[in-house]
Amino acid sequence: MMKKNFKRYINIIAIVMVSPMMIYGQTKVSQELEQQIDSIFSSFKEQPGCAIAVAKNGKTLFQKGYGLANMSYNIPVTTETIFDVASNSKQFTAACIFLLEQEGKLDINDPIQNYLPEIPTYPQGEITIKNLIHHTSGVRSYLATLHSKNTFWGDSFNNEDAIKILARHKGLNFPTGTRYYYSNTNYALLASIVEKVSGQSLAEYAKRHLFKPLGMEHTFFKEKRDAIIKNVAIGYELNGESFIENHNYNATVVGDGGLHTNLEDFIRWSDNLKTGKVGGEQFIKRMITPGKLNNGEAISYAGGLFYENHYDIDGLPRVAHSGSWAGFRSLFYKFLNHDTSIILLSNNANTNVWQLLDQIAPLFLNEEITQARQAMSANSDHEMEPLTLTNNQKKKFISKYYSTLNGYLREILLEDNRLVYERAGANPVPLVAIAPNVLVYEHTSRVKFLFDKNSFNSFVVTINDQEPMPYQKYKEHTYKQSDLKQFENNYYNKDVDDFFQIVAVENELQVLVKGAEIFRLQGIAEDIFTSEHSGYIHFERNQNNTITGFTRYDDHLYNLKHTIVKPYK
Repeated sequence: MMKKNFKRYINIIAIVMVSPMMIYGQTKVSQELEQQIDSIFSSFKEQPGCAIAVAKNGKTLFQKGYGLANMSYNIPVTTETIFDVASNSKQFTAACIFLLEQEGKLDINDPIQNYLPEIPTYPQGEITIKNLIHHTSGVRSYLATLHSKNTFWGDSFNNEDAIKILARHKGLNFPTGTRYYYSNTNYALLASIVEKVSGQSLAEYAKRHLFKPLGMEHTFFKEKRDAIIKNVAIGYELNGESFIENHNYNATVVGDGGLHTNLEDFIRWSDNLKTGKVGGEQFIKRMITPGKLNNGEAISYAGGLFYENHYDIDGLPRVAHSGSWAGFRSLFYKFLNHDTSIILLSNNANTNVWQLLDQIAPLFLNEEITQARQAMSANSDHEMEPLTLTNNQKKKFISKYYSTLNGYLREILLEDNRLVYERAGANPVPLVAIAPNVLVYEHTSRVKFLFDKNSFNSFVVTINDQEPMPYQKYKEHTYKQSDLKQFENNYYNKDVDDFFQIVAVENELQVLVKGAEIFRLQGIAEDIFTSEHSGYIHFERNQNNTITGFTRYDDHLYNLKHTIVKPYK
């Protein structure tokens, strides 16, 4: 169905392309609807705020600002307030790459070393520009590398610094093209490629070839940390019962982030994804076409945008991206078949843009969403009938599991004679079997758990049969403080220049860099320790059962082997 939706949208583009450019009018909504929206955003009163716009067919149906852009001077958020949109920057970086491709100045199938010779070649495969665009490169995270050195992105840092870090890395997180994994590094590299190819910085190229032609006069990539920005929102976060500034002035890496814009300009950009005023039909197709893995499997990431059905409803394709950085949160969400966009820009770190979307979308597209749900229900094949499992069959699934990619912990247990799936911070989800070794969510078979049918010691979970996540069963092991002493030592990885000191503290392992704690580890199984935000490590022993080092597994820095070294000097 996704392929059919995609072709239909491309056909619609061709029709619109021959029409005059739509003007940016504003159609007032009813007073009742405005009051409903005001109620949704009422919590922003006298707090860091949020700006919202809803546009359809080139017209602005609604736009309004709520709360404060600057708490020190009591400056309100308006429709003209400029926000840092964080990762929503990526679609504009991808757009610049596609425009350069149209100019014949690069080929997205080129190896990145053609443009960035500082980056080494890797034994795990050749990285192309296309791999960077679709997050299938396997490159390691420059942000996680900084964190491992107790250096943070609030410090002064730019794209050249990121390149220097990556130039040292001699390996990848996974063989190129075999997995999708979202990484800011990909788009920081794309920004540097734009500069090398065009002879202009990403900021200058985007201004000349994208923003100016579209009339986006208040949109720019921030390249200088001391730049003065008029009408800009300051980022904040809640600290206890009051707000404090969370606004990183020093970091100036662009491509993965760094874009500043407002509602009115974002509406112009959204409209270009329908009219093709800049780039034409081929450009739009590039922007919204999802990538593929080496084996031909489709992923959901396109040109700096996710292309999926709205909440898995066939007939409601959308492109979207969210952004989260310091005190800023943002969301761009465009229903393609209905040319309806919802844009949310906030300078409040506590803003949940997805919850706001869930409340706003039905106010403008309730009929369309309802009809699509009904059509999908009428046209879809019947769900596979669940199997009735014996108690002994159910027991095979019951255990605790950890992700072998990032250490996330999950559990399958029995409640009221039903199998349920538990993960931290979420409600338990009932499971049913559709085969002796296959479980699915009770309410949708799109989330599937495929178990090793011989041992039942592991499973792979997929959503819509995409992006498999492997999990392994583990036997819990409890460590006392005295048990943890055996792990105390100094560990080093030459590849990323990690130098960790590990000490036992309060029945946990404390990981220190130059005397400062960067994270803690909790033991879950024998020689396996996890951290909430830093993956997991597996200690290794020699034939004498003496610890010789560990391997770190994390989405950002995967399969890094650390060996014991002499103490810090």
